Amino acid sequence: MFGFMSSLGDGNVNNFIGVIIVLCTTMIVSTFSYDDLNKWDSYVLTMPINRNDIVLSKYLTMLIFSFIGVLVSLIVSVTIGYFKNTLILNETLLINALILSFQYVLVALFYTYL
Repeated sequence: MFGFMSSLGDGNVNNFIGVIIVLCTTMIVSTFSYDDLNKWDSYVLTMPINRNDIVLSKYLTMLIFSFIGVLVSLIVSVTIGYFKNTLILNETLLINALILSFQYVLVALFYTYL
């Protein structure tokens, strides 16, 4: 909400774009803490599922949420930019690319060190 209000005030939608992508990222990262809290690792390893499939499912889930976040942020960026006459699509795509690459590195670090 804060990102949305600040983007409306100064006409810069980059704040809101970052908030959308970070929100989608934190939903996936929070699943790691819930998995640890519920001892999901010991339960899932007793099932006939490979560890690679489990890791792949986390990455696919993050990919789906990321694309939803990117799509929403692009729609918001184009809509607000159209009405404010400040459409800067290059910055929007750069912010999306930076945050998406950061979250994939973050998930790799979670699997390596947690």
